[in-house]
Parts: sequence; C-alpha cells; structure tokens
Amino acid sequence: MPRHLPTFAYIAWLAVAALGVGLAAAGAVVPPAWDALSYLAKAQSFWTAVAQGGWFNPLDLEPAVRPPATILMSYPLGFSPDFRWFYFRSVVLPMVLLGGAIYVAASARDPAPRARSGVAVLAVAAGSMPMLFQFQPNAEIESQVSWGMVDGFLAGLAALATACALRGARERSVAWSVAAALVAALCFMTKPVGGLIMALVGLSWLVLVAQAHDWRWARLRAAPGGLAHVLASATLAAAIMGGAFVAAIRSDYLSLENLAFADRVFAVLQNDILTPVSPALMAHLIGVGPGYVMSGLTVLGLIAALAGAASRGHGWAAAACLGVGIWFWFFQTEAAEIRYFVPFVVMAFVLVAPSLLTGLERLDARAAAGVMAVAMAPGAIVAVLLLAPSAPVAWQRALGINLDANMYAPEVAQARGLLAELKTANRSQAVVYLHIMSQPTRAFQGTIDHARLVEPGAPQVTMFLPIDWQRPSAYRFDELIVADFIAFEPVADAARREALLARRAVANIYDQVAVLQAWFTTLGPDDGVSVVSQTHLTLLRLENPAKFDAAWARLEQAHDWPAAFVAANPRRWWSRADATAEPGAADAALTFARGLDPVVAVTVPVIALPAPGAPTISVWLAGAEALAGTGSWYIFAHALDAQGALVGNAQRRVLAVPAPDPDQNLRRYDLTFSGTTAGAAAYGLGVFRLDGGQIAEMLMVTGAASDMEGRRAVFKAGLP
Repeated sequence: MPRHLPTFAYIAWLAVAALGVGLAAAGAVVPPAWDALSYLAKAQSFWTAVAQGGWFNPLDLEPAVRPPATILMSYPLGFSPDFRWFYFRSVVLPMVLLGGAIYVAASARDPAPRARSGVAVLAVAAGSMPMLFQFQPNAEIESQVSWGMVDGFLAGLAALATACALRGARERSVAWSVAAALVAALCFMTKPVGGLIMALVGLSWLVLVAQAHDWRWARLRAAPGGLAHVLASATLAAAIMGGAFVAAIRSDYLSLENLAFADRVFAVLQNDILTPVSPALMAHLIGVGPGYVMSGLTVLGLIAALAGAASRGHGWAAAACLGVGIWFWFFQTEAAEIRYFVPFVVMAFVLVAPSLLTGLERLDARAAAGVMAVAMAPGAIVAVLLLAPSAPVAWQRALGINLDANMYAPEVAQARGLLAELKTANRSQAVVYLHIMSQPTRAFQGTIDHARLVEPGAPQVTMFLPIDWQRPSAYRFDELIVADFIAFEPVADAARREALLARRAVANIYDQVAVLQAWFTTLGPDDGVSVVSQTHLTLLRLENPAKFDAAWARLEQAHDWPAAFVAANPRRWWSRADATAEPGAADAALTFARGLDPVVAVTVPVIALPAPGAPTISVWLAGAEALAGTGSWYIFAHALDAQGALVGNAQRRVLAVPAPDPDQNLRRYDLTFSGTTAGAAAYGLGVFRLDGGQIAEMLMVTGAASDMEGRRAVFKAGLP
C-alpha cells in the first residue's frame, strides 16, 4: 500500500463530508436561536468594535457570558448577517480539529511499524461523532445540539490540546507543550468549562512526562535536556494558562454577576429540568453524543493502556479526564445534557489512541480489517447520507444524527409576517409570550431575534417564556397579560386536550406545560384573544385583557398548582382591609392624574415600603381601567440615597382592566429593584406612558410630596 494512501483517503472522506455539510448549510433558512444566536451576537460586537477602532477588551464585549474564542468558529474574518457559513464552520471545524488531533497524537507512539490505515480510521471515527451532525433540531429526531453551537468546536479544541500535550511529553518538545497550553487556553476562552479542560491538559502532560521517564526523578535529571524541557515547558504553560485565567476573572466574562447567572442556570437545570437517569436514557445519550463507536474504542483503548506498563500513564490520564467529565456532567449540569461530557470523552480517546493503534498492529490481518470496518462504517454512511437528497429518518435515528436544514421554514415565514405587520402598523415594540422552548418556537424566536440584531429598524420584540433559566420555572400571569401575542403548539387531539384540562393535580413544570398547552388551544374571542396565524405554531393576539384575566382566574381555580407556580402568581385582587393588613403596608392617599383631568387617574390607596435592605416595594392600585385605550402605561419605583441620587430602579406594566369584584378592587404590583436597597433613604413613585420605546407622558402627583415637576411622589423615612 502506498505510504500516504490512507491519509489521502481520510482527506477525501473529509472533503466529501464537508461538501455535504455545505450543501445542507446553503439551504438553511432557519436563523440561529438561543445559544447559537448569542455566539453570533458576540461576533457582531467584536467586529463592530474593530471597525470603530481603538483598544478594547474582547472579554468585556456583550454578551460577556460568551468569551471571544467562539468568534474563531462563528465569524473569524468579519461579521455578516448571512448565518449559513457560520453553520458550516460549526460542523466542519470540529471535524478538522478532531481528525487533526488523532494525526498529531499518532506520531507520539512507541517506536513500531505505523498502522497508517488505523490512524486514518481513528481520524474518521473522531470526525464522524454523531453530535457534530445535528443540524436544525426537529420534533421527529431528538438531538443533543444544533449547528451554530460551540460544543463540537470545544471538543475539537480539547482533543487538539490533549494531542499536543501528548506529543510534547513524548518528544520532550517545548514547542508542542506550549502549543498544548495555547489551545487549552482557547478552550477556556470558548466556554467556562474550558477551565477544567486546561487543568486536565496540564495534568495529562505531567503524567505523560513522568511516564516517559519511567516515573523516576533521577532518570529525568539524567536525561539530556530532560529537566530543562520540563522547567521551560511548565513555566511557559503556567504563564499562558495563568494569564488566561487572570484575564478572565478581571473581565466581565467571569465577573461575579456572570458567575451568579451561571449558578442560577444550573440550579434551574437541576431543580426543574431534572431527567431521571435510566439505562435507556444513557444508551440514547451515548448514541447522540460521542456515539457508540468512539465510546467503545475509548473503553477498549483505556483497558489496553492500563494493561501495558509503557502506556499506563496514558490510561491514568484518560481515566482522570473521564472521571472529571462524569462529575461535571452529573453533578454540575443535568443528566440529559451529555454534550457537557463529550469534550472529556474525546480527550480520553486521544490519550488512548496510541494504545489502540498498537493493539491494532498486534491483530491478524482479518481481525484488524474487521475492527477498522466497524470503526469507519458510521463515518462512511454519514458521508453518503449528507449527499443524499433526503436522508431516511430511520437511518438518521440509528446513527444519532439529524441532517434536516429547514423543516420549520413555515415558522420563519410566520415570524417574518409578524414583523411585517408590526412595521405596517408603525409599531417599534411588541411582546410575545412563547408557550415553551420547542423546535417550532425556536425557529420563530430565532427569526425575530436575528432580525433585531442584524436588521436596522426591525421592531424590538420582547419574548417571555415560562423557563428563563434565572427563576424557578413557572407560567407567570403578569408576563402573559402584558403580552401582545401568544405563540404555542396546539393540542390537536380533542380527547387528549380534554384529559389534560380535566387533570386536577399539576405537579411540576412539565405538567404546567401540558395543561397550559391544552388551555391555550381552547382560547377564543370570549377569552380575549384572536388567531393571527397558524403553522406548527398558533399565534394569538391578546385583544381584551379583562376577558383574559377572567379566563386565567378560572384556570387557576380548576387545578392544584405546584409551589413554584403559586409563588410566581401571587394574589392579584385585594380589598383595602386585606391590603393594609399586609406586613409593612399602610394607607396612602395618593393619586396620579393627567393634569387636572380626573377622567384619567390612578389612585394608590395602600403602599408597603421595603424594610432596610429589602429589594421590593409593594403598591396597590385602583382605577387603572381609566387608562384603557390610551396606550401602554407603567408604574415605576426609584430607590434614592440621602443626596437624592438613584440607587435602584424598577417598573411594571399597569394593567388597565376593571376589578372583577367591587369589594376586591385593588390590584397589587410588586416592584423589585436589582440588588438590595440598603443605601436608600427615600423612594420615588410615578406612572408614565411609553410610545415607541420613549416616555411620552407622566401623570401628575397629588396627595404626597413630589419632585420631577410634580410627577414623582417621594416618600422619606416612612409613609405620609
């Protein structure tokens, strides 16, 4: 066999697969959403800052939770509204990095005849990992990720960093060791979990250096240049990795705010989205994550590495990677998200690759051919399916891949239609409540959010969902009632819909999703809504808040809700006696009116100022129905220090709906400041109208001391 034929065969496979990915990406119509959109936004911020000139810290650019190395995958040569090349790179770059890592690692084997075919096969096995070939998510094939996300890119970087460390330790090369540190630092600048990858790359390098010198200090000192190599490599690597860490913690990337944000995300994952672990779930996740081939080869390689004295360090390092990855996967994230574990699997795979190649050489020709055929079969099939006009769904499920590019084109058109309607109506802002994070809503939301980022003058549409990763997951009426539109997937089966609505106990967020999905399906004009458009999604327009309020009240009474729902939907209508009985509440003879016009007026009969350091001020309003038909009104609260400077701000939309009961005619609004108000010496309160995102009008204050030309009521140490 010609010496380079296996390598040429691997390159040919890579080219064919890349061509297939390119064809799929070229036909994509669904814009990036959620995580993928945030990487696009980071690249846009970076290239905008470059165009403006001057020095800037890319770690501080918004969104700061996304570090700048993601730009190497998303938009490395400049920003463009076209997301198709972004999709292409998010798949092909990881393929190249993973295959390249195998070739780098293969040269670090013990002297032996090269299994050149084996290297090419392992490179195909790494580059055809199922998680890489999950394009546009859809309801027919369950995926772990989507194109545009950086999990595959991070896995490729982790594999390459590990391979460089392996090469540097084996060849006593400062250059390769420094390359390992640089690529590991890029991992940290791609995702925060890259910090663990950096540490494991460093640990693996130390273990492999020790193995190269038979675990003896004396041999290291006696080896020509051995100690100098270790000291130089360790010093430079520590400087690179340490510099990356210091830069991160001194920037917005790893600020206390972002770390707290991440903690809340993982808390929601573990408390609300927890998936019961089962053998069937684990088998499925392996199939759609690293894949059975890579997982099986990693286990075999680990056994082979630990069995040989000369390769035991590889096995220990690989075991450390797998152990840390399992800990992070199960105890820091959520069992259903195997994508968090995949970078650690590929690190272990690279570490045991030399042992796999050694074992392959020891097999007889027939057995070796069989092993290589099994290892490369998924990659070969994937390449064929990528070029097929329509890949069979059964084959995609079997391989753990999803090659669909635009199943939700109707939802894209639906979202574009909504934006066009808003533009025609000269509306610059709107609110949409999305029933849940599903694949149709992903396409719908991605289209609107992408337009907001890349199309100047596009309407600014705010999205609310029951799961926002920052609060306990629940549907919140106060967010539903201020929405202009509601988007949901209808429950078409009448029997299932009725069964869901007849369910008394609603135990968790999954039950909430099911019951609310059925409830939304039944809504009509008598409930204050009308249908705007329908695809997989139904888009409702909220037209009569009073009718919707009454419908929601009936829904609440029909079910027993979980604690998170009850906390998220406190009592809305109060009597004056009940309100003044609340802790800290007192009478407040306060009125906000449009100048001397008593027709448009809101009264504040009761108010509860925060206790020292507490973040929430509670206000009970009456008469807000007088604002109906005059625009979008908000009540605001300001926390002021002793000098009158603003130290806290909060606002809520005022609901212009009549009270359902004349004896329960006060509506409560809790206005929560960001952080605490420990430095507050006074509080300000006012009511204003928004028009086109700007304050168009503020009501005048009577019944309290005021400032801002009589438009902000001011309360000093206590209530008036």
